[in-house]
Formats: sequence, C-alpha cells, structure tokens
Amino acid sequence: MKKIALFLLCISFLVACSSTKNVSSDESNSKIKEIVQRDGSSYEKAIIVKSIMAEYEWLTENYPGYKMIMQSLNEYKKKPYDILTFKTADGIERNIYFDISNFFGKEF
Repeated sequence: MKKIALFLLCISFLVACSSTKNVSSDESNSKIKEIVQRDGSSYEKAIIVKSIMAEYEWLTENYPGYKMIMQSLNEYKKKPYDILTFKTADGIERNIYFDISNFFGKEF
C-alpha cells in the first residue's frame, strides 16, 4: 500500500512539473511576441526603455542619420510616455513612442 501511495505521489509530482513547464513556455512565447510587436508606432506598441539615453540609442540604431525635431512628454492610461518627433535620413517625419514608466518620476 505504501509503495502504491509513493508511486502515485511521484506521478502527480511529475505531472505538476510538466504542466508548469508548459505554462512558462507559453509565457515566454507571449513575451517574445510582445517584444516583436513593439515598433514604437503607437502608445500600445511603445518601446520600453530604462533611460532617456536608451531612447536616443534606439533611435540612432534604427534610424541612422535622423534629425531630431522635438521630444514631448505625454500620459496615456496613467503611464508616462516620451514621443520623439524626428526626420529620417530620407526626410520623412516620424513619431516614435517610448514607455518611460520604468524610470520616470522615481527617485534614484
């Protein structure tokens, strides 16, 4: 009887571990999809950054030769965002949205 109980306990442990792996795998896939969809074209697709410097690094990496026009601070759904308006090297005016909630208004 003890052997059967121990066997059932081991089986339920293995089942619990395998279902946990599936959940975390699904969560990882969800996070990857979210990152891929963040192109900065809107509040919902804002680039998440940890500093103002990171905003300009992202801009330099993704739009080499850009010319800055202006930067504005906005709030959307109770979160702070920087919107950078610039001209691409081809002369096209664009806005890129950055989610700055990781650092804005926090003491260092």
